[in-house]
Amino acid sequence: MTSKEQIIPARNRPLIFNAFEMTGVGYYAHGTWTHPRSHREGFTDLSFWLDRARQFEEGLFDAVFFADVLGVYDIYRRSPDPAIRSAVDFPLLDPVTVIPAMAAVTRHLGFAVTVSTTYEHPFAHARRFASLDHLTGGRIGWNVVTSYLPNAARNFGLSEMPGHAVRYARAEEFLEVSYKLWEGSWLDDAVLYDKDNTVYADPAKVRRIDHHGQLFDVQGPSLVPPSRQRTPVIYQAGASERGRAFAGRHAEAVFVNGTNPGALTAAITAIRDAAEAAGRRRDDLRVVTDLSVVIGRTEEEARRKADLVRRSQSVEGALAGFGGASGIDLSTASGKERLSPAPGEHSQSEAARFTREKQTPDRVDDVVRRLTDLSPYSETLIGTPAQIADGISRIADTTGVDGFNLHEFVTPDDFTEFIESVVPILQRRGLYRTAYEPGSHRHRLLGAGDRVADTHPAAAFREVSA
Repeated sequence: MTSKEQIIPARNRPLIFNAFEMTGVGYYAHGTWTHPRSHREGFTDLSFWLDRARQFEEGLFDAVFFADVLGVYDIYRRSPDPAIRSAVDFPLLDPVTVIPAMAAVTRHLGFAVTVSTTYEHPFAHARRFASLDHLTGGRIGWNVVTSYLPNAARNFGLSEMPGHAVRYARAEEFLEVSYKLWEGSWLDDAVLYDKDNTVYADPAKVRRIDHHGQLFDVQGPSLVPPSRQRTPVIYQAGASERGRAFAGRHAEAVFVNGTNPGALTAAITAIRDAAEAAGRRRDDLRVVTDLSVVIGRTEEEARRKADLVRRSQSVEGALAGFGGASGIDLSTASGKERLSPAPGEHSQSEAARFTREKQTPDRVDDVVRRLTDLSPYSETLIGTPAQIADGISRIADTTGVDGFNLHEFVTPDDFTEFIESVVPILQRRGLYRTAYEPGSHRHRLLGAGDRVADTHPAAAFREVSA
């Protein structure tokens, strides 16, 4: 410990740290795959993902969080060309496919994967996630999204993207069907595995769900026997009023934008208020925000490294990414006019940090500058390891956030440097685990066992043996 290192009192529990990933060349700070030290070219090789898994587990991360999209961004310049040219969340492998392999070389690392309720069917989805929970030993989580890309809708045979309210209504029934399959289809003691009498399971304890809703008719039963968690850990990131209500009802971990401390604090309060309004405890969920870091042996070195990252960023890529998510085509906007949210059905939060979260909406020039200044979606800490740790402490103490989704600009250097230089400082301050706790992903996250809490809506479908 250096004499300049600040000592921060330990919290009741360490902070959550997830490693943010996408199964492609470029992600997040668009264009940084061109950085001279970045090595994203191996994303189609299984060895790339095995190395990532080992690195994240050695770093004692809670989970690797896989974001995903189901189409190409084509709002900017009304064309997919800028996104394709700059590798803006394109191309992408299916993230579900790499998880079993990553699980095979780890014992504790959790896996949270994004799957849309808008273009999936709940029966196949529930089967897939129950299988993943078995194969990972209870380490799987599901990031519930409703999707917002018009191209994604067309990829699944729709002429236009369903509206925001329609997408959330579908998500509600989708989760209800999933909960019934995970929690209510098999009783805990249904599996007998009785070789002598040739009885694998007691048929009286394996039940159809007979769901007949507005959107889905699913008879059941689930094809997969009960897994350790049954229901995967539910992640969610909705920031609209409907999204917050949805998160308050269902989510066990919620992601909120971290660029504005005041907005972050307000969002955390709003999410916990929504959980309470849904009949849950305020502490039934964890709230995490995005974070990026640039680490140097000296502050001057860190700033030089940050400048090199900026030079690798793509303006065209950033505008293509923003347009795809927000529905706003900045190629048609004057630099001096102030941004206003798009009237369409895209992500409700994408433009909010430049509009509703500001006293006065930003000018287009300022938005473009922000989108290409390191991290467009989170606070970026630049400095020595001790300064990075101080910044993390400050954010946690001033906002009450439970943890972070850590992003990287340079693969794999950024995670390597964070693990080797910042983690030991955070551990000495009681802000980072020193070893993995036993148990499932849910138990490590919430500290209350493998199964959903009694206050969670999935518990209403739980069948108990007589």
